[in-house]
Amino acid sequence: IMKFDPKARKHVEYKEIKLK
Repeated sequence: IMKFDPKARKHVEYKEIKLK
């Protein structure tokens, strides 16, 4: 998913934090 939606962005941030 490469969309700039608020929900998608939040999900990406959460995934990034979990990966880190």
